[in-house]
Amino acid sequence: MNIPKNIWFNPTLAARRKAGTLTLEDCVLIAAASAIAGLFPASRVDVGNRKSGVHPPELAVNLYGQTNRQLLADTNQYRFSVEITYIPADSTDRAEINHALFQLLQLDRLDSDAGLFRLRDKASDVTDGLGHVTGTVTVAEQSVPTDEDGPVIHEADEIIQKAETEVVS
Repeated sequence: MNIPKNIWFNPTLAARRKAGTLTLEDCVLIAAASAIAGLFPASRVDVGNRKSGVHPPELAVNLYGQTNRQLLADTNQYRFSVEITYIPADSTDRAEINHALFQLLQLDRLDSDAGLFRLRDKASDVTDGLGHVTGTVTVAEQSVPTDEDGPVIHEADEIIQKAETEVVS
């Protein structure tokens, strides 16, 4: 995946990206940041919290919540709550803030190396001169059996073969 030049990574996420150890949550953040960077090519998009050096107009994308629901023994459903913050050039210019929020509410498809994510259940508000959009991304992740899982698979194969033999006989 090509990362737009106007994305700035938090040091911890940058290190995981460089090491090739991105998690599913990292992929959601990067996909959201990439989509936002496409909407606002002249603005910096920060991924993860930064403590200083903000240059308005600027955007930030973070997760404010995560849940995990086990569906089957090998399937987890994650729900990531995404927050996008718009830092306007002029915090009193409601027209600028509302226009940015309207554009951000149009986000839907978030492409990533891990697949396509969809940003759903979006809402916006303005607090202290900053625009905020929240939304959720729901992802199902299925575990792939490993060699350590082998005995379970072999037992299942034996049960299936026995059942097939009994049906044929």
